Amino acid sequence: MKYRASTFKNARLRRMWTQSELARRAGVSVQTVNFIENGKAGLWLKALRNIAVVLGLSETDIFGKQGSDPNAHLGAQEKRKAS
Repeated sequence: MKYRASTFKNARLRRMWTQSELARRAGVSVQTVNFIENGKAGLWLKALRNIAVVLGLSETDIFGKQGSDPNAHLGAQEKRKAS
């Protein structure tokens, strides 16, 4: 599922945080923040969720209107594992 990478960077910049500060608060690496902000996060849903929580972003903010199920791209067995 594609997410809105610019949403993360814009929310971080509104708080005047560096990528390092966001990484520290979200419990992820600076490299992970960089990948997420550049749309290269792949299936790092846990990291996406951690950063979204720290930035106060909703799933709609991140994935758009069709993003109500962040695991929609997974098959039934994979969805059970992701839960």
